[in-house]
Amino acid sequence: MITWPNIDFSTLSPKRQESLTIIGILFIVGLFGFAAYAIYTRGKKKKRYNLIALLSAFIIVASSFFLPIALNLSFQKDGAGSVLLQSMLTISGGLVVLFTYMENRRKNDIDESKNIDEKIQKLHDSRYERNIKSIELIFSEKTPTALSAVYSLCKIADDWVDDYINMGKKNNSSSKQEAQSIINVLCTYIREYGKASDSNGYKKEVCETIMEEICNRLNQSDNGYSDWSDFMFNFEGAIFTHPVIFKNVADINNINLNGCTFINNLEIYFSVEYNNQASSREVLINHCTFKGSVILAPGKFTRGGSIRAAVSNIALEDSHFAKDSKLEIKHLCPPDYDPEGDDSKNKGIELPIYVYGNLPANTSFRYIPQANIIVGQKYDSRDPGMSGAIQHTIIQGNIHIDQCDNVIFEIPDKHIINGVVNINDPDISQYRQPISENLKNIKINDCILKNDVLIAGSEIDIINFLESTFHSSLKIMSRGRIGKLIAPDSQFLLNGSTNTREVPHGVMINSKSNVSVSANYIDLLELSGTHFYSYVDFQINKIKLLYSKDTIFHAGVNTSTNLKVEKFKSTGCRKYDYSKKKYILFKWPSINSPNPNSNQKIASAIAITSTISGMFSK
Repeated sequence: MITWPNIDFSTLSPKRQESLTIIGILFIVGLFGFAAYAIYTRGKKKKRYNLIALLSAFIIVASSFFLPIALNLSFQKDGAGSVLLQSMLTISGGLVVLFTYMENRRKNDIDESKNIDEKIQKLHDSRYERNIKSIELIFSEKTPTALSAVYSLCKIADDWVDDYINMGKKNNSSSKQEAQSIINVLCTYIREYGKASDSNGYKKEVCETIMEEICNRLNQSDNGYSDWSDFMFNFEGAIFTHPVIFKNVADINNINLNGCTFINNLEIYFSVEYNNQASSREVLINHCTFKGSVILAPGKFTRGGSIRAAVSNIALEDSHFAKDSKLEIKHLCPPDYDPEGDDSKNKGIELPIYVYGNLPANTSFRYIPQANIIVGQKYDSRDPGMSGAIQHTIIQGNIHIDQCDNVIFEIPDKHIINGVVNINDPDISQYRQPISENLKNIKINDCILKNDVLIAGSEIDIINFLESTFHSSLKIMSRGRIGKLIAPDSQFLLNGSTNTREVPHGVMINSKSNVSVSANYIDLLELSGTHFYSYVDFQINKIKLLYSKDTIFHAGVNTSTNLKVEKFKSTGCRKYDYSKKKYILFKWPSINSPNPNSNQKIASAIAITSTISGMFSK
C-alpha cells in the first residue's frame, strides 16, 4: 500500500521556505497567464492545442522543483533531490518533444489533406474537360469518333458512380448528380437521334452501343462494371431498332420505357437475389409498340418453375403488338410468396398482371402462382359513365395460361376473342404434366369467343360466362370440385352458327365445336336461359344445386350415368328429340330418382326378358 509522506513546512530551512514561496508565486502567475491565453484562444483549435502542450510542460517543470524542496530532499550529487529533479525534467523534456512531434504531424496531415483536395479538384477538372469534349464528339458523323465518345462518357460516369458508392451515398450527392447528368445525355441521344425515321446508320450503331453499355451496368452479375441501379433512365418515346435485353437486373422502376417503339425484341430478366426488395419491383410499360416479342422472366429459372423472381405489379397498358409477335411472362411470383406454404399462408397474396391493346399472336403466362391476370381493357375505363353503349373490342391471338396455381383470370366485358383461350389444358400444354394447379376465378362475361376455350384445374372455385357467346368448343375439366359454374343467358354455337337442323346428328355429336364439362361434383351449376346449339356432354357425378330454367339443348345432351342432382330448378328446360323431330322436356336425374339413362337400360332389359319368356311359352 502506497502512503504519502507527511510534509511539514515548518521543519524546512528558511531558504527552502523562501524557494517554495517563490515557486508558488511563479506557479500562480503562470496559471493566470495560461487562463488569459485560454480565453484569448477560445474557438481556435490549433492555439488551444498549443496551450495544452505548454501548460502540461509548465506543471511538470514546476513540480520537478517543488517536490524535492517540499520533501526536504538533498540536492547533493547523488542525493534524492537531484535524482527526482533530473527525472522530472527528463519527463518534461520528453513530453515537450512528444507534443512537438504531434504538432508537426498534425501540420503535415493538414498539408497532405490540402494536397489531396488539390489532386481531387484537378481530377474533377479533368473529368469536366473530358465530359465536355466527349459530348461534342458523340454527335460526330464519323462512327468511330462517336463510339469512342460513348465509351469515354460511360467511363467518366463510372468514375463518378464509384466516388458516390465508395465515399458514402448519403454524403456524396454531388458525385451522383454528375453521373446522372452524363446518363441524361446518353438517354437524350437515344430518344432524339435513335429514331428510325430520320436516323443514319451510324446513329443506330451508336444507340445500340449506348444501350449495351447501360445494360451491362444494370446487370447485377459480377461482370466488372460499375452499378448504375440507383440512377434514372428516361427513354420515353424512343425507337429501338435493335434488341433491348436487360439481364439480371434488380428492377426497372427507374427505367421509363413508356411510349417506346421496339422494332426487335424486349427482354427483361430479373435477379432472384433481389427478391427481398421485390415489394417495390414493378413493370410498368405503357403505350408501347412491339414489333418483336416481349419476355419477362427471372435471370435464371428451372424447367419445373422452382426458381422465381418476385414482382409486385405488371402492367402493359395500351400496347400494340405485331400480329406475329409474342408476349411471354413466366417464372414470376408475388412478394412474400411461400412456395412451401399452403393456401392459408399465401392467402391475400397476389401478383396483378394487366395487359390490353392489340395483343400478339400468342400471349402466355407460365409458372406464376397467385397471379391475378386481366387481359383486355377494363370496362369502366372504356365507359366511364357506364352508359353501356360501347362496342366490342377485339383481342387478337391466343392466350395460354400454364402451371399457374390459384390463378385469377378475367377478360373484361364487351370483348371479341379471336384466338384460343387455354388454361392449364394438358393436351396442348408444352410439357404435358399432370394437372395439379387450382383455379380461383375465371371470368369471361358478355364476350364473344371465336375459338376454343380450354380450362383445366385440380379444383376450380368459380367460372363465370354470363351472357357470353361461344363460336367453338368449350372444354372444362376438373380432377375434383368445381365450386360454381355460372353461364346464364349464354349461347354455345355450332361452328359459329345456330343452324343445327341441316347438320346430321352423328356429325354434330363428333363435331369439334362441342361443350364438355368433367368434374367429380359441382356445388352450383347455373345455366338459366342458355342455348346450346352444339352437343353437350356432362361427365359429372353430383351437382348440389342446379338452375336450368328455359335452358335449351338444340343439338342433344349427354350426362354421366352416375350423375345425381340434389336440388334443381329446371322449369322449361328442353332438348331437341331427333327421332320425334321436336323439342321435349329434359329431366335431370334427381338424387331420389333413377337416372333416365338407367331407366332406358332397365326398360330394354325387361323387353328382352319378355321376348325370351314368350319364345319359351310357344
